[in-house]
Amino acid sequence: MVSYINKARELRDHYDVKLAALINHHGVKTETELLTGYVVKWEKKGKGKTVYKQDDNMLKSVRQLKNEWVDEFEREFIGKHKQIDLSKRNEIYAKAAAWYYVTYHPDERKKYGLEYFSFPWTIYKYLCHIKQNSDGLLNALEKCVANLKI
Repeated sequence: MVSYINKARELRDHYDVKLAALINHHGVKTETELLTGYVVKWEKKGKGKTVYKQDDNMLKSVRQLKNEWVDEFEREFIGKHKQIDLSKRNEIYAKAAAWYYVTYHPDERKKYGLEYFSFPWTIYKYLCHIKQNSDGLLNALEKCVANLKI
């Protein structure tokens, strides 16, 4: 996991910039409103757009953002046949754990003043695999963090 942490920080920061831009573009206040489509109050009205159309456009943007980050995550693990190389399972899980770590670890949140939480959940299926195939995500991350020398 250590080898993925610096890159994960860089990618998280890039993701956060894109997420903030979408929040502003769609005229919502929070990450939660953007990602769920449940908007308490629209800050901007779309020109001639119904609330349904605004919501639909917003959710399309969110899907596109998620797909972009899944592609970014998987890029180094794609084999000849354009499928994930499962022989790299440990590296995949280490990278997923790094994405989670740089978003949720208290030291990371304090040091970098992070505002958003959704970055690692773009790759939720890998986080769920870690949870299912280990003592649990938290225990797996704690083991990695205990051995971390950054």
